[in-house]
Parts: sequence; structure tokens; C-alpha cells
Amino acid sequence: MKARGIRRFPRTPTLTALAIALGGFALNAGAGDGTAARGGDALYSQPGAVSPDADRLARELGDDGVYRFQARFRDFEGRPLAIRFDMPAAWSRQATAEFGVSDVERKARYNRCQADPDCTWSREWRRYYHDHGMRLLEQDNGRLKMVVDVPAAVARNRDRVRPVVRALRELAARNGRDTQWAMQAAMALVQGGMRYERPAQVENGRKILDFYPPPRALEQGYGDCDTKSALLAAILQHLTDRRIVGVHVPDHYLLGIAGEPAPGQRWIEHEGETYILVEASGPAIRPPGDVSDQTLAALEQGAGLRVDPMY
Repeated sequence: MKARGIRRFPRTPTLTALAIALGGFALNAGAGDGTAARGGDALYSQPGAVSPDADRLARELGDDGVYRFQARFRDFEGRPLAIRFDMPAAWSRQATAEFGVSDVERKARYNRCQADPDCTWSREWRRYYHDHGMRLLEQDNGRLKMVVDVPAAVARNRDRVRPVVRALRELAARNGRDTQWAMQAAMALVQGGMRYERPAQVENGRKILDFYPPPRALEQGYGDCDTKSALLAAILQHLTDRRIVGVHVPDHYLLGIAGEPAPGQRWIEHEGETYILVEASGPAIRPPGDVSDQTLAALEQGAGLRVDPMY
């Protein structure tokens, strides 16, 4: 693709500078309003080779309060794979309790703050959102918008996905493969071994904005783009020391993994480092650097872009 010049977008305090390379087309852009990916992202990843064994993450709850998971999926070459792992059901409950905004909790916190002369509510309610995995971003009109803090969900739950990581390492060892192969197996597992489905806006009285933390996503067996991206990032952080970023475009969320892209792989540059793009949402099985036409179009357009460092 021929270079078509440089388009520039105004920067605001909530924006992150981003240089995007699309097959030789370079674009300097700022992120948009910083909102988390929302419904409509199914358009970004549906086309492609869909695994015939999709939707095969199954679980049973034992009398000991431990989930026994079985996952069947296919790698990028179409070969069938399977893993088993256990996860305490309490981990999902804990992750769920830590995430989301409850009006009841917020009111109780407000009342405590009002009774404390040293408490400043403007600071306290921002802290409440932060403590519950949300961010407040200022929009162009000056109003604040609540969005999911995906990097925080990854950081808080990376230890809770260790059973999946062990299963993937054991799978790689049985097949005589290396850690790089285990990373690709993790991508295929999240893309094709879990259903693509959007969580609810509100669950059990908590505003969760269509997002599940990683243990909850495993328990439910599904997620959309940001839910699956968070799960995949939490797994990959155990398998590589390379930096990982989240990449937001309007109505969609994907990952970038630091590295030198091979010919044909799509990538972005952030703060002087190159990141190979990875689609997590599925159900299309896409290797690193293979993104949908809709994702490319959104990146090329440049509006609404944000990079979320997960390191």
C-alpha cells in the first residue's frame, strides 16, 4: 500500500500518541475519547477461519468447590488440541466482588465520607471507581465517563489464571513444542475455545459494562473483545517477558505484543516500541499479526484510538 501522507489529530490530556503501520502506511494519531470497547465489536473478528470445535470450554463444579475445566480447540493449522485444568470457584467470586460499581456500596461510602471531616468526596469516589476496576475519563464536552480499566483487571487476576498457564505449558511439552508455541495455543484457546458473547451491562446489582474479569470469563465460558483480551493478556504475561498493550479502537479492543513483525504481520508503534497486533475476540482463529479488515479500517481512520500499557 502506498503511503498516503500523514494525518494529524488533536491531542487531549486523555489521549495517547500512537503511530500505526499498516502495510507501509504510516499514520500519526491520537486516541479518541478513551472509552472501553463496546457492542459492535463482533464485526471486527467474525470473518476468517472459524474453529469447527468452537464453544468447547466446559466445566464441572466438584464437592470441594473446585471447577474442573476441559477445553477443546484447534491451533492455527487446524490441528485439534485439548487441555484440562482446575480452578477454585472462589477465585471467580473474588474477582467478581472486586469488579464493578454498586450504587449501594457507593452510597455507603458517601455516607462514611460525609461523617469524616478529613474525607473529600471528589477524591473518595474516584478512589472507589479505581478500587473496583473502573476509570473515569474526561470527554471532549468536559463530562466524565466511566470505562473499564482493562490493565487493572489483568494485573489483579494474573495469578488466578496460573492453572491455565500450567496446562498450556504441559500441552507444549507433550507435543515437543516451546513457549512460543504455548503462546499461540493460548491465543487459539481464547479465540476459538470460548464463545464470543457479550456480558451484561449490569450483573447482580453491579455495573460491569459488558466486561468479565479473567476468572469470571473462564467460569462463564465466553466473552467479547475486551473480556477475552484481558484473559489472554493475563495468560501471556506468564509465558513471555515481552511488553503487552491493549489497543482500543471504536467498539473494539485487541492486544499488541512487543516484537519485530514478520512480513505481512500488522503492527503498531507505541513510545518507540513495535507491537504485533493480536485479535482475541474470535471466533475467527487468527495468528499474531492477522487482524480483520474492520480493525485495519478503524486503525487507518485514526479516531478513537487508545493504547493501554499492561506492564
